Amino acid sequence: MILSIRFDFIRFLLGIVCFVFSTFAIGQNLIANAAFEDINFCHKYDENCSPKAWRSTTPKLFGYHKTETERFISLLLFNAARKDDRKYAQTELLCPLEAGKRYEISLHIRPNQFHIASFGMLFKQQFSTSNKGLLELNTSQFLPLNVPLSAQEGEWLEVRQKFVATGEERFLVLGNFLSDEATKIVLFDEKKYKKKAKHYDADRKRVKYAFDDLQLICLDSTSLCDTSGVHLRLYTDS
Repeated sequence: MILSIRFDFIRFLLGIVCFVFSTFAIGQNLIANAAFEDINFCHKYDENCSPKAWRSTTPKLFGYHKTETERFISLLLFNAARKDDRKYAQTELLCPLEAGKRYEISLHIRPNQFHIASFGMLFKQQFSTSNKGLLELNTSQFLPLNVPLSAQEGEWLEVRQKFVATGEERFLVLGNFLSDEATKIVLFDEKKYKKKAKHYDADRKRVKYAFDDLQLICLDSTSLCDTSGVHLRLYTDS
């Protein structure tokens, strides 16, 4: 019995050491509920309807999905049937970014049959609210995310982007911030899609991508910031 207790205690200590080491080695993730696994329950609809710590910019929610192994969100990036129709997901960063320091954002993306070259992340100083679909783009705070044309429709891929912070980044918004006219869209495999679709109509393009496993880390520091206050507020308010 004593040996068993000692073994469990040693295993517990090793677990703590591994966690601390991995945190310092990989860096502190500054995005809350980055894998969308923590759920808000909507009593009005009697269902799990959104991930904690995340909000839409409009009264209508973005897509929130579940498989046997994971949860993820989906965003409408373009809709030819409705001008500037967009969906965005936003959250407050667990710590404001420090001016002059290098950061890296990474996330997993699953595209549909269309390639879009204009979506990304917009860093802001407050939450965005709008009754319109398209949010105004501030290029100085915009970080483009590029999906290669070699990507496969319906398959997850990881996208990484490094940048230097201005010190004004407190909130993150994910989506397409360009107008319909400025948005460039092509089919990943035009021949395959036209053959599969009985009635292909270019005027009815809808670009909807899935997103999961976001990570934002500082590359120039291993010191940890206190995230408890922001984390609690985000989980309470979302």
